[in-house]
Amino acid sequence: MGKRLKKKNLNLYKIEQSNLVGNKAIEYAKRYLAAQPTHRNLESVEEVKKYQEEAIDLIWKYQHANHPERMMSIEVKGDTYYQSGNYFFETVSKEEEGKPGWMEYCNADFLFYYFLSNEGTKKKPVLRGVELHIIAFKKAQRWFWKEVNRFEERKVQTDPDLGKRYTTVGRLVQCALLKKEVGVKIIKHNPAWN
Repeated sequence: MGKRLKKKNLNLYKIEQSNLVGNKAIEYAKRYLAAQPTHRNLESVEEVKKYQEEAIDLIWKYQHANHPERMMSIEVKGDTYYQSGNYFFETVSKEEEGKPGWMEYCNADFLFYYFLSNEGTKKKPVLRGVELHIIAFKKAQRWFWKEVNRFEERKVQTDPDLGKRYTTVGRLVQCALLKKEVGVKIIKHNPAWN
């Protein structure tokens, strides 16, 4: 999610900031994958309807020595709340329309959850990578829905100054808990990916 603004017990966020965070996370994820020695091909599919319906952003092809080429589908999420120690797992995308969140319909093999920091200002953000958390998504998805009531629910809204407002609902999942119970590969951001 993008930068959240606190107002009347409801977190608000500016959609353009959210898009900026998401785009930067995808950019860094692509650079990470391209730097892998097994890398063969990377396709951005976030604008392809078929993949949007399955919450898939990237298709990565890779090959280990003396093995056939393999493919991995990836959903990428960016978040500037690294210090919170939580992931925000979306359960309802647009509450007003009853639209399910990506935790329900995502069909990716892996979730790349990229934590970023803003080293600029609110008006001129400068986003830098902090950590990439790689999560086997289907395993995490099964675990999450089994354990969902353990996690605090949060609602965020688009800033009402933008016109149409909508509410996103999700759960705060502790990074340490997910790592312990499901497994998370954590990679420190490499400045070479900037």
